[in-house]
Amino acid sequence: MTATASPARRTRRRTGSLDLLQHDRPIPLRLPKADTQRAHEVADGLDLSTSAYARLLYRMGEQLHRRTGVLQLPEHVMERLAADVLTWTMQSAQAARV
Repeated sequence: MTATASPARRTRRRTGSLDLLQHDRPIPLRLPKADTQRAHEVADGLDLSTSAYARLLYRMGEQLHRRTGVLQLPEHVMERLAADVLTWTMQSAQAARV
């Protein structure tokens, strides 16, 4: 099995406009392939690095949570997440049997 290298992504700009990033305990964000590709495309369109775009979305969600006290996703998103978790669980169980 040969690993293929991911295309190089732009790094964040050194404009000083962002708070200093802390890397003591980074939080990895693992997305399905389609979501990752979409994040790269949107970030490129906004002329941001993918990590800057992810931080922006995180902060928007955090603001919503502070304002409303709850994070509630639309029903169709919840159904998709449930289906993804079920698929992943079944694939993991099948892989464990092999």
